Amino acid sequence: MSRASPSALSARAEAECRSAIALLVSRDPAEQATGARAVAAAAAQSPQLSQLAVASGAGPALADVLGRGVAADCQSAALAVGTLARASAECQATLIAQRVLPPLLARLEGGDADTERAAWAVRWLCRGCSDPAALRELRAAPAPLARVLLASEAAGVLTEACWALAYLCDGPDDQIQAVVDERGVCAKCVELLAHPRLALQAAALACVSNIVSGSEAQTEAAIAVGALPALIRLVPAGGAVPAVQKEACFALANVGAGSAAQVGRLVASGALPPLLALLEPAWTLANAEAQAEAAWAVANMASNGEALHLEALGELGGPRRAWSLLTTLDPPALPAVAPPLLQLLLAFRRTRQATPPTAAAAAALERLGTHADTQVASRARRLARFARPSRLVDAGAAVLARLSVAVKGVVDR
Repeated sequence: MSRASPSALSARAEAECRSAIALLVSRDPAEQATGARAVAAAAAQSPQLSQLAVASGAGPALADVLGRGVAADCQSAALAVGTLARASAECQATLIAQRVLPPLLARLEGGDADTERAAWAVRWLCRGCSDPAALRELRAAPAPLARVLLASEAAGVLTEACWALAYLCDGPDDQIQAVVDERGVCAKCVELLAHPRLALQAAALACVSNIVSGSEAQTEAAIAVGALPALIRLVPAGGAVPAVQKEACFALANVGAGSAAQVGRLVASGALPPLLALLEPAWTLANAEAQAEAAWAVANMASNGEALHLEALGELGGPRRAWSLLTTLDPPALPAVAPPLLQLLLAFRRTRQATPPTAAAAAALERLGTHADTQVASRARRLARFARPSRLVDAGAAVLARLSVAVKGVVDR
């Protein structure tokens, strides 16, 4: 059987895409609906075909199809919008400028299948958007997405709505605030952290995680509706799904970077034991990212908490676990995991727990001081400066003790 060359396939795909565009931009509703389905199929083949479709006026034509409100046609048009928006930031911004968003948001009020597809398309219009003009248009999205989130019981609809909201608040504090201001969104996302469907749980977790990465007040909004215990439950439970475990630890690390009062709530909620349990040398390299986020969570709590929080961390063996892990880390995991461990130990710089407890730990610290990763090396050298005086003090104390015994012996004679 003969096979077409890649160039022939590309030429054929481009011709098919142009034919689909011609149908889509026609004035005939039936042809436009057929064209929407064909454009979605063509755009899925390559970003170049998506760019061709957007440059040829696909956006306004898709907005027309969405505006007519025929359910099956709207789903095809929404599929095309989402597929085109995924291709590039340029396609995304152009589609938003071509006013596809308003009719998409209107379709969120349709039935479950219609709503899910529309929410999916909105999700891809929001994801990673950084164009200022597009972001201004997206200010209209939180309110209808919030209504969907609070009204629907369909897992697929909820998943897409959560992802869209998560992407909307993946940015500066004003973007986060636009989502936080929608009453009930924080509480619903926290509630969905316990959902048995993993895809929905991950989407809700992304939204909560982005909210707690904002200001202290925005973090407080999530804490007030029970975010801490919900996130803490995911730390050990997410072990079978490293991505969930990593994101939960990342969210807790952001809370730990807040005020001392918020660190206190973390400690009181029982965050330390499950986080410290992840700082075990037995973990494989596949777990290094989740382990690094757990280490950052503990390090942030140590750096931003009060003396009693540091004391609690010390009593639970935080420094001991950090030294043990630093001594046994595989080289590929060092750049990710070592910086937060060193930061954690630096929080104990005024105590003996900042001093390497074994010769192996001292050797590991010395090696890290010359590591190629500058973040690792600078923290290790700083810790060594604090650790070295502690060793001298201990040695001096031992000498004084021996002198005291000798003097006492002379006096007794």
